[in-house]
Amino acid sequence: VSQMDNESRMKWLDAAIDKEGIHRHVFPSLHKVDFGRIMRKATCKEFPQGHVLIREGEKTDVVYLIVSGTAEVRHNSGEHTWDVQSSQFVGTSGVHSSLYIERAHETVVVTSPFAQVLEWKKDKLIRVIENNPNIQAAVDA
Repeated sequence: VSQMDNESRMKWLDAAIDKEGIHRHVFPSLHKVDFGRIMRKATCKEFPQGHVLIREGEKTDVVYLIVSGTAEVRHNSGEHTWDVQSSQFVGTSGVHSSLYIERAHETVVVTSPFAQVLEWKKDKLIRVIENNPNIQAAVDA
């Protein structure tokens, strides 16, 4: 998928995920054009049960959004604190804080048989947000 041009990637993402549902539930205030700008930077990935998406204390250079499946948030003690469901960002309370936190504050492990996620490289997503005032206003809200 990473070798595809933007148009091919968007067609693949359209077939692999419910883009309209993500737009409606995760980015409802974004115009369709701006939503498309964000989605063009995403990569769709699947991870098996038990896969660690982020580990507490490690530097994070990506932002994850659960598309399907579930993940469990654990603190250093291994204690389960909450679940991350479909249409939720992994590791923090939303895309804005996910972008600007350098190190993970918790460990997140896939708990369903598999999880489908969207992954954005933070630097690319930050550039899109900072270069598009409408996107920045929606993310800051």
